[in-house]
Amino acid sequence: MVLNIIALITTYLFASIPFIYLLGASKGINIYKSGTNNPGSSNLIQQAGFVTGIIGVLADLLKGTLPVVLTTWLGFDLWIISLASVLAVSGQMWPALLLIKGGRGNVTTVGATLTIVPWALLISFIPPLIGFLWKESTQKAHAKQQGTQGEFLQGPQSKIAPLGVLMGIVIFPIATWFTNYPQELVFGITAITCLIIIRRLTASLQTDRQSKERNLLSILISRLLFDRPIP
Repeated sequence: MVLNIIALITTYLFASIPFIYLLGASKGINIYKSGTNNPGSSNLIQQAGFVTGIIGVLADLLKGTLPVVLTTWLGFDLWIISLASVLAVSGQMWPALLLIKGGRGNVTTVGATLTIVPWALLISFIPPLIGFLWKESTQKAHAKQQGTQGEFLQGPQSKIAPLGVLMGIVIFPIATWFTNYPQELVFGITAITCLIIIRRLTASLQTDRQSKERNLLSILISRLLFDRPIP
């Protein structure tokens, strides 16, 4: 019991380390006051460049992968492994240092689930991949019309990409159940899905509500579908 608690607390604290913020700070960038103000890898790529952003992606992947791999290797119960994946994502979204705003948890979710439900992850990855490819091809075509060179992963925000991510999130627990993974893992993936949706709805909600032009319901719908308050 004690080892289980230590493993879970350690997982949460490790996932709370703000790698994205630290990488941005190393380049003289405050990621909380730049671009979308979101401490995520996509914003880091936009503000600090492709190489720094990819390092951020790998760091967020590691937040999820390392605790799950270690708890599996050390022979912990499947419930503990499942809870470790949930706490890894939770630490990324709601860090232990409450003054530090967390990210959306999408990349950490991939890292936390890659080794325990790979086939379900592959299925749920299809909608985000389609959304990403659609976004990049559309932006490339637009840049060509403008006579400019579109930069990979560095174009403006789109609606299709976050909508694809939402579809993947919703599909994930269904795919986990459908591919006959153990109930402990179905529970974990379902919990992660709920946490991601809650984080998506509530991120910067207080700031969004300061706008007198939008009511709360329209803001929440926009946040759910497009991960931002304005459609």
